[in-house]
Amino acid sequence: MPMKNERPEWIFKTNPEKLKGLLLGIEEGKIALPEFQRDWVWEPENIRELIISVSQSFPAGSLLTLRTAKKTFQTRYFAETDVPSDREPERIVLDGQQRLTALFQTLQSKKGVKKDKRYFFYLSLGKLLEGESIEEALFYIDESKKVKDGKEVLFELNSKVEEFANKCIPLNCILHDDYRKWRKEFIRYYRKNGMSEEDADKLDDTIERVHKAFIEPMQNYEFPTIDLHPETPLKAVCHIFEKVNTTGITLTVFELLTAILWPQKIDLRKKWKNTKEKLNDLPNMEGVDIDNVTFLQTLSLLSTYANKMANPDKRIAVSCKRDDLLEITAKDIEDYWDKAFAGYKESARILSENGVYSDKILPYKTMLAPLAAICGQLIIDKGGIKTDIIYSKIKQWYWRSVFTWRFSSGAESKSAQDFVQVMNWINGGDVPDSVRHYEFNEDMLYEITTIRNATYSGILCLTLKNRPLDFKSGFEISTQLFHDCSIDHHHIFPSKYLEKGIPDIEHGKINCILNKTLIDASTNRSIGAKAPSEYLSIIEKELESNSLNNVLKSHYIDEDLLKETPVKFENEDDYTKLASVYNEFLDKRKEAIMKLIRGAVGDL
Repeated sequence: MPMKNERPEWIFKTNPEKLKGLLLGIEEGKIALPEFQRDWVWEPENIRELIISVSQSFPAGSLLTLRTAKKTFQTRYFAETDVPSDREPERIVLDGQQRLTALFQTLQSKKGVKKDKRYFFYLSLGKLLEGESIEEALFYIDESKKVKDGKEVLFELNSKVEEFANKCIPLNCILHDDYRKWRKEFIRYYRKNGMSEEDADKLDDTIERVHKAFIEPMQNYEFPTIDLHPETPLKAVCHIFEKVNTTGITLTVFELLTAILWPQKIDLRKKWKNTKEKLNDLPNMEGVDIDNVTFLQTLSLLSTYANKMANPDKRIAVSCKRDDLLEITAKDIEDYWDKAFAGYKESARILSENGVYSDKILPYKTMLAPLAAICGQLIIDKGGIKTDIIYSKIKQWYWRSVFTWRFSSGAESKSAQDFVQVMNWINGGDVPDSVRHYEFNEDMLYEITTIRNATYSGILCLTLKNRPLDFKSGFEISTQLFHDCSIDHHHIFPSKYLEKGIPDIEHGKINCILNKTLIDASTNRSIGAKAPSEYLSIIEKELESNSLNNVLKSHYIDEDLLKETPVKFENEDDYTKLASVYNEFLDKRKEAIMKLIRGAVGDL
């Protein structure tokens, strides 16, 4: 059986194209960009280096274009062009946007290069006549048209007369007919201002040599251009773009899919913008920042799962890998976009109820896709999470995955595997591998020191889940209070205090999660480097409601131990005392935290 070949007879052709013609095509709207291209980012110095290469006929890379009569991609025109909106481009540039935009705004456009200001480029004839290199002679100035040496203004270039007097050729005229006019008026200026005919002729000859050496190469410069066949499949075009766009900004799979779905009448960028606004407006969304690729992963899980369930006799994989996202169709968008949104809406509620008050303490962003898929599928199958048994299973899968670091690598494969296995478990099947194979080494709690660790952030979330009290007000820490009071993870025993009292203490023993809890910014500033026995009295006086003991208990902190800490270190007994108290504090808090974890992961 012959292999299927969707490619045209030829994939690409190469030919050199004059820069002048390319820039004219950009100005007239015959050459455009695909909408998925990122914005132009070059700075004036990058442009100057490119022009130096072009003026010396050095290679400046090739261009990749796609000629097509059909509107294969959603397109936009190059920055700073004035093309009628109804103009249809004849070709699009897939690779070369940064270079062509830079050259267009420098050499073709009269408006200058648009960045924070507008910049204009000049070639100093004076410096070239003095024997300076092109690197020294090529310069740019901002829209004030003032040439400066530091803060000192040397001269201005706001008129042709000033350009003539200071022997500076504006580069935005060299590709136009007015370049010849500029040269004639330049010589006429010097003749009118007392230069002899002989010297004027010599100046004209010198300009001609400059023209031949630097300007003519720019006028005649050719870019090697690779033209893709108009019938090249869209997926292949996107793949080729990624491979050749090594010096540009990498495109996300969302941007590539935006390009692929455009011919199918799906404006994915607009659709995501509307959905993202709705997600941000949902209650409990303070803790979840969902990006477009993660959303597509959920959609892919839902669509491939439905396909698998509808075709039990076929070997269909449930997946959300990059290539699978690029296979998403307009029908998939139509069938599963709203279901994915509903899944995230329910996920936000679950995460909030389980202490995820901030994106910063979310244990695994990579778990959002399978969690939302599970919620979305339950909405499809059962109208939502209708029983405590189902909710308990979801929470057990979630917390066991967090405390086994399951989603620290291979998240795409594990997302698909867990989604299928959790749904099967909910429907009466076997316990998922991720739940059944749970193991946790409690001694790690003495060593985990960064919030980037899922166990660290998971413990903070579990603390919030169990409604701890605020150190300042004494009220339960709600989502609003968490954000309003800038509550964050801080030391219980201040690091500087420990370093002073236990000089040989290990860094990890100071910063481990057992010595951290959630404290508001104001209270943390008052704690400073004080001994716990000293700062507790300050907190107790300022508490607006509730008792200090209740506040500390809600954070699994032993008040009596903290009150035993020495304020000053006046003899060896004080140092010994602190070491003993701190070790006992860590051990007791470990037992309290382990009880918290065991309650979350549950038993089978």
